[in-house]
Amino acid sequence: MTNVPLTKGEQTRARILESAYGLFLRQGYAATSMREIAEASGLALGGLYAHFKGKADIWGDVFMAKHPYHEILPVFLEAQGETFEEVIRDSVSRILRELGKRDDLYNLMFIELVEFEGQHIPAVAQELLPMMPKLGARLFGMNARLRAVSPVSFARALGGLILIYHLSERLMPPVVRKIVSHNGLDEMVDIFLYGMMADDAPSRRNHG
Repeated sequence: MTNVPLTKGEQTRARILESAYGLFLRQGYAATSMREIAEASGLALGGLYAHFKGKADIWGDVFMAKHPYHEILPVFLEAQGETFEEVIRDSVSRILRELGKRDDLYNLMFIELVEFEGQHIPAVAQELLPMMPKLGARLFGMNARLRAVSPVSFARALGGLILIYHLSERLMPPVVRKIVSHNGLDEMVDIFLYGMMADDAPSRRNHG
C-alpha cells in the first residue's frame, strides 16, 4: 500500500515540529521563542501562528511525534522466539538497540517532566490502548506459566528494566564498567524473569 502524500499544510507543520525540536534540544524549551521557531522553519511569525496557537501546542505535537513508543511497539511485535522467555530476551535486546539510536531521548523526557509535569503522557497512553490486545496476544499467548499480575504491573516492571539498563549503561563510570559482568543484560533479564533468590534458598526448600 502506498503512502498518501502530505498536503502542503502538513509538510509545513512537520517542518515546524522538526525545527522546534532541534531548538528545544539545543537551548531548552524555556529559552526558545516562537520567533526563533518561525525563523528556523522559514516562516514569518504570523505564518507560525496560523498553524499553532503557541509554543506549548508545538511541544505537545513534538512530544507525541518523538515519543519512543513509535519504535518500541513494532519491536515487541517483531520479537523472535518459541517461548515467552525467548521473546522477552529478544524484545529487550531489540528495544535497547533502538533506544541506543536516540541521543535525544532523555532531553525529550526531561522537558516533558520538568516543564509540563508530564501532562502529555496520558495522551500517549490513549494512543497505546488500542494496541494492547495485539501486544498481549504476542506476549501472553504462549502458554507460559506466569504469575497472576496485571498487564499494567508487567509493563511497568519490563519498562523499568529497560530504562534502568539503558540509563545505567550511559552513565556508568569506567571504574565500575571494569567490574561489570560482560553478560550484565542477560543477568538483569534473568532477575526480571525468575527473581533474585536462587532455587536452593532456604525460603524455597520444602521442610515437610
